[in-house]
Amino acid sequence: MKFVVKPPSNTTVKGKPQLKLSDGTFAHYASGSGTDTLIFNLPKDAANEVTSVDLNGGAIIASETDATLRLAQLTLPVKIAEK
Repeated sequence: MKFVVKPPSNTTVKGKPQLKLSDGTFAHYASGSGTDTLIFNLPKDAANEVTSVDLNGGAIIASETDATLRLAQLTLPVKIAEK
């Protein structure tokens, strides 16, 4: 199953960040760098709430044309829609 994160602006993803779920498992980054839609792969039968972002040595950075470097805005916790 895939989980979609929609930041308020395009983002650049460096490395392989992951979302920690309320049951202790992780949703792993799959794709979307350079867009306003980030895709994470959820483990089968995972919990339906994201509790934190683990950058895993990487970064999620807002991409803007004015070349201002700032971290992307992600609001937690996030409820994952039921299957």
